[in-house]
Amino acid sequence: LEGFAALCLDTGEFPALPVARDLMKKTAKKTAKKTAERPIMSGSSSACKSRKGAVEKQTQRKRHQRETIAVDVDGDTVVLDAAFTQAVLKVSVLRAARVHARFVQRVDRERLAGFKSYFFRETDRHTMYYVRGRLHMLHAMRKKRPSSPMSEDVGVLSADEAEAVVFSTFVYRLYNRLDTVVRWALLRRHVADAGHDPDTEAEPGRWEEALEQLTEEELDEVHCAQRCWSPCRGGRRVEPRAVRAVAVQPGQLSGLFACVEALRRRGIKVFTGQHQVQGSERTRAALESLLEQGGDGRTALSRLTRDLRDLPAAEAAGGASVAARACALLGAVPAVGPFLQYQLLLDLIEPRHSIFRGTGAPAEAGIAAGRFEYAQFGNGSLGGAGLVACGKAGAFKGAAGQQEARRVARALVRYGGGGEGGGEAAPLGPEWAESLEGLCPLPEGVASHLPGGAAVGWDMQAVENVLCGIHGKKTPAAIVASAANEGKPWAPNPCTDCEYDDLYGGVG
Repeated sequence: LEGFAALCLDTGEFPALPVARDLMKKTAKKTAKKTAERPIMSGSSSACKSRKGAVEKQTQRKRHQRETIAVDVDGDTVVLDAAFTQAVLKVSVLRAARVHARFVQRVDRERLAGFKSYFFRETDRHTMYYVRGRLHMLHAMRKKRPSSPMSEDVGVLSADEAEAVVFSTFVYRLYNRLDTVVRWALLRRHVADAGHDPDTEAEPGRWEEALEQLTEEELDEVHCAQRCWSPCRGGRRVEPRAVRAVAVQPGQLSGLFACVEALRRRGIKVFTGQHQVQGSERTRAALESLLEQGGDGRTALSRLTRDLRDLPAAEAAGGASVAARACALLGAVPAVGPFLQYQLLLDLIEPRHSIFRGTGAPAEAGIAAGRFEYAQFGNGSLGGAGLVACGKAGAFKGAAGQQEARRVARALVRYGGGGEGGGEAAPLGPEWAESLEGLCPLPEGVASHLPGGAAVGWDMQAVENVLCGIHGKKTPAAIVASAANEGKPWAPNPCTDCEYDDLYGGVG
């Protein structure tokens, strides 16, 4: 009857009785169905509550059936989801094998097509280029020719050299686009040929004019600096190469800003777009803040570099990690969040030009140990850590999430490196440790800063890398499937192999 009345009111019409009877039958069926779906109340809500409680207990039992792995990390028992942990280690082995096949075995490039064959920071193209650029800069400051390959240890850095390394690292990581730096280096010659100082020339128009003067050979260099490479550029054959390695020094900032503005006016991208979301103005403000002078006449860059090199050992700082305190110092610069702080630190401890090496400071040993003990995470790797911990990508957020993600990463480093498993699940077995430590080692010189010389870089950075790569996957099976058969139209850039050879000497 209620349905019939509603129809009459909505339409303003009153159907004949047979139509009304049919409508009433339909309404009665719907009412009966709803009544059957309702719990029997028996005069009170106790039956409904009892049924709800039984469902909740059943759900809890299913959650408790999740297999886990308990890993002891210096007395801290970290519980990991067994299925997600196995998936993480499996894809890590796959990616390590591809790195080994690409750079050591030198397999046919076609065999790696469709599979991303980079994993360790030591073989990331941007990182290799940045190391080469800093080494060229340091040799130029010492008026020496760099070795080839660039495996020479530059030894202890002077205060000026350490400041130059810190500053160039901020420039690299804030822009993080290789062809931006290469264009700047190429345009400097044309700006100088026009009678201007490329270090201090702040007029973008001068740099726009220089863009028109780039030669075909220089355009080939820009082509090789870009992420995607092809053997031809506008019908011209281009050979892969290790592109010109340069680093921006503090006295060259005005010219760099003018160059960047000229590129932006021409619609040329200056940021990589992956992590650099702070924009040009905030990037400019961050770099300018490093050159601001304080009341003591020293720049913020000078004070930051001094404070980093003078960090006391953990024992003298109430147990606080050296790496954690170094990241806090780096985070005082505007626009530098937790993930970027960690990336900067990893650049600064690179053994060929480490600002900490040979200083004799108590923190030096702590910096080396930090490779296996400390990391900071972006949103992606926080999500991956949540999956490994409890199967939930959104489990870790904020400062507390950073701490929990670090516990997970440390446990993965220990367990994946051959640590004993425990808890309800059986250990993954020795095949994981063999794969990570013996099957696919990085050649000597690539990971020479790791204990024991040649070793795979299964450290906190490698774990952070793989956690970031899995955060969008909802199941362990999806993680393994994505790494085992990525199926993307991607092929290794041969210029990256050239960067590797120039830095490491084509070892293997």
